[in-house]
Amino acid sequence: MAVKFFGQFLVEQRVVSAEQILAAIKLQESRNLKFGDMAVFLGFLSERQMELAHRAQRREDLPLGDMLVKLGFLTNFQREAVLARQKSQHLFIGEALVELAVLDHTKLGYYLNEFKLDQAAYITDDIDMPEDVPHRDFCVFCADITYKLLTRMAGVRHRPVPAQIVDALEGNDVVVTMSLVGSVNAMFIVSVSREIMNALARSVLEIDDVGPEPDEVLIDTVKEFANVVIGNVVAKAQIKGYKVDIVPPELLEVGDGLIAVPGNMVGVYFPVVVPNGSRCEFALFVTP
Repeated sequence: MAVKFFGQFLVEQRVVSAEQILAAIKLQESRNLKFGDMAVFLGFLSERQMELAHRAQRREDLPLGDMLVKLGFLTNFQREAVLARQKSQHLFIGEALVELAVLDHTKLGYYLNEFKLDQAAYITDDIDMPEDVPHRDFCVFCADITYKLLTRMAGVRHRPVPAQIVDALEGNDVVVTMSLVGSVNAMFIVSVSREIMNALARSVLEIDDVGPEPDEVLIDTVKEFANVVIGNVVAKAQIKGYKVDIVPPELLEVGDGLIAVPGNMVGVYFPVVVPNGSRCEFALFVTP
């Protein structure tokens, strides 16, 4: 068994085809507007205000609706109205398959139960990591912020997997590191495939086609992602009484090699499961 999404599970069970899943995802995307897009659709918000709020989110860990209220772009009533409309109109992948006449409600209910049984050991809404991780609270909120920003900055749908203590990490297309020094001495590592890097680049550069951009520019967007994550981590750390300085991000050239955890540190590894199988993971090497 392994962590997977419902659509992937249905394909593996040969209940639907990959092409039918893609059609259902396309239907979902046409219906399931993101918070900002729904606010614009309802006439509560301008495109420019949404852009400003997204930029502000890179400096402060707040959901988009809360950020829009803080900036004075939405009222509390408007935020709740947007959330209610999103909830009432949300189309799940299974429901999309029913609408497309690929499944009926009886089969959908059966396979949803089978999927829950298959994934029972993996599904969690919390940051799950071993109890003996050093500076565990710090690692938890660092992981939480990273997961959130993967969605906010790159639009990456993902499922967290329980963290593991490791001695080394595998290489990837792009690996960026940032060091933290102070109450906690640690190294933050973000490791992404080219597909995830391109998704980050589209967000950071605010362009749809990043194909013409040189690799140096694309890699810089991964560094910017690390910067944003750790900037938010440091701000939250200060509130909790930590004093931490950071070193600018660096590209770590490892290729297909391994990234060894230094002997005086503990390696905490956070795999990130994404629907298309692209590799995306991050880690904290922490000094006890």
